[in-house]
Amino acid sequence: MIRGIASRTFLPRIHNILAPSSTAAAADLSQTILGSTRTFTTTKEEPTNYFQILNQTQSFQISLPSLKQSYQSHMKLLHPDKHALSSSEVQQETASRSTQITHGYQILKNDYQRALHLLELNGHGLEEEDGMSISGDIVGMDVLMLVMEVRELVDNEEDVKELEGMMKVNDERVEDTTRMLEEAFGRDDMGEAKRLVATLQYWNRIHDTILEKL
Repeated sequence: MIRGIASRTFLPRIHNILAPSSTAAAADLSQTILGSTRTFTTTKEEPTNYFQILNQTQSFQISLPSLKQSYQSHMKLLHPDKHALSSSEVQQETASRSTQITHGYQILKNDYQRALHLLELNGHGLEEEDGMSISGDIVGMDVLMLVMEVRELVDNEEDVKELEGMMKVNDERVEDTTRMLEEAFGRDDMGEAKRLVATLQYWNRIHDTILEKL
C-alpha cells in the first residue's frame, strides 16, 4: 500500500492530466470505476430553465446569497397558508410549483449539478451511448487510471488520518476542476466543460467513498 497519499508530489495537478484521450478502453474502465452510477440523458423536450425560474443570470458563476434570497421569496409567495382558501386546483398547482422551485434551488446551488444543467440548456447534456458510462469516453485514460489508483488506495485504507489526508487532496482536485470548469464556461467552450463535468463526477464519487469510511 502506498502511504502518504496527501503528498502533492504523489498525485499530479489535475490540469496536467486532463488532455483528451480516446477510446473504448476508457469507457470500459469507467464502467469498472463508476459501476451503476446514475446517467444523465438529453431529451427532445425543452429543458426547464431553473436560472429563469429563480431570476438568476444563466452562468456557471452565481451569487449564492442572491439565489437563496430569490428562493426564499418564491417560497413565501407559495406558502400553503397564503392559499388556504384557494381551490384545491390552485393548492395543487402551488404545491407543484413549490416542489419545482425547491428542486431548482438544489440544482443551482451545487457546482456539479449547476454545470450539468448549463450543459443541458446549451444542448450538450451528458448522455449514455451504446450502454457506455457518461464519462468513460470523455475524460480519457489518464484520468481514469488515476481515479482507479486512488479508489484502490481508499478501499484499502482504514487509518483515519490517512483518509483525512486523501480527502484533503481530493478536495483540491475538486477545486482545481471547478475552477477550470468556470473558465471553460466563461469562454463558451462546451466541449471542454462537458469533459470537466464528467471528471468532476469521479472526484465527487471519491469524496463520497472517503466520507463513508470516516
